[in-house]
Amino acid sequence: MRNFTRALFSLFIILIIFTSCSFKNKHSEPIYDNWKIKFSDNQSFAAPSFNDNSWDTINTGKIISVQNNNHYFWLRKSVNVPGSLKDTNIWLGFQKTNCAIQVYADGVYVGSR
Repeated sequence: MRNFTRALFSLFIILIIFTSCSFKNKHSEPIYDNWKIKFSDNQSFAAPSFNDNSWDTINTGKIISVQNNNHYFWLRKSVNVPGSLKDTNIWLGFQKTNCAIQVYADGVYVGSR
């Protein structure tokens, strides 16, 4: 289960919804398109320099079928955080997920769900 958690929505990296934690300055940025996916589990996938060019590309707004695949998978996405969000809290939301998730940013574990 620990590996499944680590694998699920990782690094990339990552971010389904960016928002400022300040309600008066709330900003949302959906990032559903062009995620890289690999049905496997390998901690080296968290490295920012890892080459994921051979991975399939998916849109995360759709169901990810794990049928006939390893139940562990990694998703990767590069996201540019605007300079205006420097020194602010950023919230990352995963909608419609029914699984354990570990999140990495620039190769560093930042939290789990």
